[in-house]
Amino acid sequence: MLTPKHSSSVPAEVHESNDVDVLAAFLEDMRAKQSDLAQDFESLDQPHLFHYTDLEGLRGFVTDLPRLTHARYMNDEREMSRGYEIAERVISEAKTERTDGGWQTYLERVQERLSDRAFRGVYVCCFCQDDGDRLSQWRSYGGGAGVSIKVNLNHVYKHDRPCGGLMRPWKVYYDTKTPRQILRSAIGFVFDRPQPVTLTHTQRALQAAEIIEFFLPTFKHRGFEEEKEWRLIFTPSFSSEHKPKFRTARGLLIPYFSLKELYNDSKEPFGWPLITGVRVGPSVHQQSNVQSANMLLEQHGYGLISAERSDIPYRG
Repeated sequence: MLTPKHSSSVPAEVHESNDVDVLAAFLEDMRAKQSDLAQDFESLDQPHLFHYTDLEGLRGFVTDLPRLTHARYMNDEREMSRGYEIAERVISEAKTERTDGGWQTYLERVQERLSDRAFRGVYVCCFCQDDGDRLSQWRSYGGGAGVSIKVNLNHVYKHDRPCGGLMRPWKVYYDTKTPRQILRSAIGFVFDRPQPVTLTHTQRALQAAEIIEFFLPTFKHRGFEEEKEWRLIFTPSFSSEHKPKFRTARGLLIPYFSLKELYNDSKEPFGWPLITGVRVGPSVHQQSNVQSANMLLEQHGYGLISAERSDIPYRG
């Protein structure tokens, strides 16, 4: 298994070779040649998704927009562990396909990058493709504090390069076959892609690891399929001066990016109505929370949005 290791620094050659352009090229190639596997925003029949959170999450979302958390620090670490296990199997199988030393060295370097905690990784915010009033989600936010926030990510999809990074909404895969196909395709894409002859196997491996890191948060167990989850994934650019901030939760020091700051500090335009609706889940204080949610929305420029209440009865 790819066990994360600690490293004192990221190799200098990262800055020379590893950029989001290769990741973007693979995503476009995937849409052109493997459209059945591409689950990007163009595959969504309408632009609205829902972010489930608690009351504090609503306050933060409205005042500062969502935070994108480093994928390795998400609530359930087993999600990423599953992805790394799939990647390990795919790389091991790929080693048997070609015998030339370059291929073997390249794959070994890919494994090293994926196991290195100094590697930048990706940052994620989670959404669901439903009606914003799902009982299973309300149960996940106990204590009667659940809220669903309706968002339109169309602008994010059209302006996907904040601060030099790559921002893409992507749907989660719940099967086991598709992730293996995607990772195997990514490994071959980078190795066979025409690039400068001076590019080393290590530099190619960095590019492949970047693509793999993008997809790992999109691999989930079939048992969660009813969530119909999407993830907004941000891959930072090494050339960007914009660095993650840190917060504490669950005994962890967690790296994150603020979506609002990413767009305010970049050349990408900002100011679209990301939030298009709010629903307050069942609770003993539901009506009071609806009223205060409307006050919060109006105070922060969302006066045209009226918070709704879930019709699902509260059972405390």
